[in-house]
This record gives sequence, C-alpha cells and structure tokens, in this order.
Amino acid sequence: MRIVITGVPGTGKTTIAKKLAQLLNLPYISLTEEARKLGATFECDVEELKKALSLPSSFVLEGHLACEFAIPSDLCIVLRCAPPLLKERLKERGYSEEKIEENVMAEALDYCTQRARLFYKRVEEVETAGRSEDEVLKIILEILKGKKGEEVDYGEWLLRRVINEGKKVSGSSAFHEQQET
Repeated sequence: MRIVITGVPGTGKTTIAKKLAQLLNLPYISLTEEARKLGATFECDVEELKKALSLPSSFVLEGHLACEFAIPSDLCIVLRCAPPLLKERLKERGYSEEKIEENVMAEALDYCTQRARLFYKRVEEVETAGRSEDEVLKIILEILKGKKGEEVDYGEWLLRRVINEGKKVSGSSAFHEQQET
C-alpha cells in the first residue's frame, strides 16, 4: 500500500501520517525531511526532490509539497481544515501574518486538492477541524476500504470574507458560525 497525505501546513498531516503508518505497519516518510536532506527549503526545486526520492514498495508519505508532483501511490489524501481554525493553528506555530494569510487562502481556494487531482488517480479529502486524531484515522481507514472521502468546500466562507470587504474572519466563534451555515 502506497499512501500520500498532503494539505496546507497546519491541517494535521504529520500527526495523522505517523499514526497511520504505525497502525498499518508501514514506513513513514516526511517529504519535508527529504527536502531538508537535500539542503532545500520548503520552496525547493520540486524536480530535484522528485529525482532524489527513493521510495520503498509500501509507505505512508506526507508533506505539503506532495501536491506539486506525482509520487507513485495508490491513494492521495488531502487533509483539510476550516480556515478560521487553520489560522489559529498557524498563529500558535508562530507563522508570520503574511504566511498565515497565504496558507489560509490556499486552503479556502482548495489549492492542494486541485493540484493533487492533476497528479494522482485517486484523491480523497478529509476534514480535520473539530475531529480527534482517532476520528480522522477512522475516516481514512474507511477510505482504504473503498469508501469515498468528503467533499470539502470553503467557498461560502471565502465569499463572506470578500463581501465583508476583506474583513478577516478569525477565532473559534467564526469557526462555529461557519459550521452552522
């Protein structure tokens, strides 16, 4: 089994991928760590990274760069997170306001899902906001059995933000507003 997990920073990729690899008794590969071994930054040369990857026959690989090129796999899972909660997670990590905005907009615009669909045969989405790690893993295990993933769409959130003249939506109350609409 070859599983790729991608998504914007802060969606839970590393935590979920490590637990899934352990649960399935598969090797865990961090694309970020592979890029660091090359001395590359997050904005590394994707072709260089692609050439340098040496993959076992089965694995759980994770990284936000995994949506930028095809990695031989059976399944690509895009972890998603409601933009207001994602913003809070990235603030806790100490991201700059510019980087937070860039990643929140990438999430709202389905960037990783749309890119992954260019490179992978089977792409499934899983929402992580408001769910425990065990709940997310249970959904992924069902996907591995053939069930479809979720349809995640933050278009309404994005539209509200644009209508409010670029007013930033943040905080847990905004997350609950989004869930209720």
